[in-house]
Amino acid sequence: MIIPPFVIWGVFMDKGQKNSALGSIGPNQISVQQYLTSYKAVEHQLMFLYGPQFESLKSLVNFKGEAWDRILLLDYAKREKIRTSDEEVVDWLSTQPLFTSHGRFDVIFYKRYIQSALRTNTRDFEEEIRQILTIAKIRERLHSQIHLSDNELKELYAKDHPEGVDEKKYEEEREKFRQTKIDEKTAKEMRTLLEKLRGSLKVDVETMKRIFGAEEKAPSPDGVGTTK
Repeated sequence: MIIPPFVIWGVFMDKGQKNSALGSIGPNQISVQQYLTSYKAVEHQLMFLYGPQFESLKSLVNFKGEAWDRILLLDYAKREKIRTSDEEVVDWLSTQPLFTSHGRFDVIFYKRYIQSALRTNTRDFEEEIRQILTIAKIRERLHSQIHLSDNELKELYAKDHPEGVDEKKYEEEREKFRQTKIDEKTAKEMRTLLEKLRGSLKVDVETMKRIFGAEEKAPSPDGVGTTK
């Protein structure tokens, strides 16, 4: 079983430490507990997505930065009134192959997986899923605002094909190419949004060092995470 570092930290922190401020987003303080909850959610998301590959991939992930980015995006969603309903959470869970057996949602396996593999409870896990879906809605909103005219699309296609545009091939690939370019622009807009949000984040470096170890550092000027 994986024992995440936040579990170990929790053993040595009393209620006062967990409620102490670790940072702030504008006028709103972020407690140690809020940060640990976000850190845990990042781990759970990656464990859920990658399963047995999680151990080999986790060294590539900036968990601390991802935890801050998650907090920033959820704060942004709250201000923008972007929400996810209980029904949307249920619908999402019911379509996940991991929790489906013989075409039906397997409640027993679902609870066992949450408790044994993720070491959490269903209520907390479902709140994490709500947050994942909410962040996805931010991306969807950015995606819906991006449009490419036929002329813009053809110019981009020509740049990607300096050897010359085959008109027949372009017609065949046009809509797929359009979606690719819109996805690329969406990812760029998401990075731009995060960079802007990071500007409102202030981290108490001394508290980070005291609780998480002397090796902890403040977020770098170019961002605190690697969220795409």
